[in-house]
Amino acid sequence: MASALPRSDGPLRFAILLSPVGVYGRERLLLGVARRLLELGHTVDILLPAPREVLGDGLPEGARFVCLDRWWMRVPGRRRRSKHRTYLSTPLVAGYLRKTRPDALLSGSIPPNLAALLARRMAGSATRVVLRQSNVIRIAGDARYGQVQRQLRDPVVRTLYRGADRVIAVSHGVADNVVAATGLPAARVCTVQAGVAEAVPTLARETPDHPWLAPGEPPVVLNVGRLVAQKDHATLLRAFARVRERREVRLIVLGPDGPARAELDALIAELGLSDCVDLAGFNANPYAFMARAGVFVLSSTFEGMPNALLEALACGCPVVSTDCPSGPREILDDGAYGRLVPMRDPAALAEAIEATLDERSDREALRARAAAFGVDRAVAGYVEALLEAAGAGRRPRD
Repeated sequence: MASALPRSDGPLRFAILLSPVGVYGRERLLLGVARRLLELGHTVDILLPAPREVLGDGLPEGARFVCLDRWWMRVPGRRRRSKHRTYLSTPLVAGYLRKTRPDALLSGSIPPNLAALLARRMAGSATRVVLRQSNVIRIAGDARYGQVQRQLRDPVVRTLYRGADRVIAVSHGVADNVVAATGLPAARVCTVQAGVAEAVPTLARETPDHPWLAPGEPPVVLNVGRLVAQKDHATLLRAFARVRERREVRLIVLGPDGPARAELDALIAELGLSDCVDLAGFNANPYAFMARAGVFVLSSTFEGMPNALLEALACGCPVVSTDCPSGPREILDDGAYGRLVPMRDPAALAEAIEATLDERSDREALRARAAAFGVDRAVAGYVEALLEAAGAGRRPRD
């Protein structure tokens, strides 16, 4: 993207629709975009289908909070609740668009993206809608995306996304996928690669709360990710078992439980790894683990722009990743900063893990690579895309 920001005739009003999940990496990025827009003299509304407390102290000074929370939107179960509340907020978003008429609305993941697009249709609004797309979409018959899980919402995504004024993809691979899956003109899709939060290096210096990472202990293989099929922890476990046959090593997986937990527990027992594998659950500071692990491994079958891989590099941790669509090849510069292996190949993954453990990695070079994906650069890219979209509101779309 060009470095100069598009000119506007005066202050603009922007709205940002967040998911009601709390303030994590994606939300911090979008709130950072809000802060930058406010600094430029624009007006920003933060829309959230949850009480304001969900944001903690994250609401930028000067932003207006628009609560879309209603009693009839409350559904049991955290993940179900966040998605369903977002979808159920659609008529409330439409009401906001009719009343407030912002120049542009930014949303950050598929549920709020669909809510934003449908709400604009319901409102008959001229507001420009800018979507952030962080993962690839399944395309039937396309071998590149054969590992991507089929979702009931896929046809809706393909149909509604064609109405987006801009789609901000988190990687070039995601951008190509969006164009192929939806038929959107490539001119309406741009890439703003994910950024590493400034706090990561500081948090990495903290002492991790795990005995396996104490000085003098055997090397640790580390993975960070929810226990779901997409992350393919089964292949990681089988690869780790091969490595374990030849050397003393341990595996820690950080991430919340998911539907694959029971299957993984059974596989750990079957492979005889109960004494050297810890599915340790969510940890608020995985960076302290990354800074002390022997190698970080991403075993996913698909991604968008995996933040955990970037964060591991930022912590100076050597990495191995599957060459999945999309993101790892871009982050690792075609393998220059970490080995890439085929998906679902335990032998290749084990070989790459061992080779990485055996070599002396240039940790400063890894940190420098991560620094190229700074969050300030990402915020600037989002602001530019929003200003371009809002400025195009008076002209026909591409």
